[in-house]
Amino acid sequence: MLQIILLIALIGIAMDTTRTVQRNRGIFAEFGQTTAVKWLVWLYPLPLAIPIISLSLARYLVFPLPLGILFFLPAIAVAAVNRRHFERAGTDRADRAQRAADRVVMSGVLAAIGFLGVALVPWILQLSR
Repeated sequence: MLQIILLIALIGIAMDTTRTVQRNRGIFAEFGQTTAVKWLVWLYPLPLAIPIISLSLARYLVFPLPLGILFFLPAIAVAAVNRRHFERAGTDRADRAQRAADRVVMSGVLAAIGFLGVALVPWILQLSR
């Protein structure tokens, strides 16, 4: 149940981020920043959706290490670079784009923590056997 709630939340975050970056693409272009984050954020729901689709693939994402965490890193890295540049710009025009980048970084970190929480449950169940 927790996995489905997180999946729905991450899809919502991806939709909102895509819409926000698309709306502010002029600001991204003005400051020479890539808008790749609007596509990379769609990697967020995948580590939670793949186990629902295929249990055999879930084994590779969770055991022996939670490799699903790698799905969060590209968007976090790109958004962190974007955020740093918008922060240095210091203009009011860059505020919305900076808030969008902040949201991507924060949601990525929280989603990674949530994924680790979901990944710990099978580990604990396997260890208790």
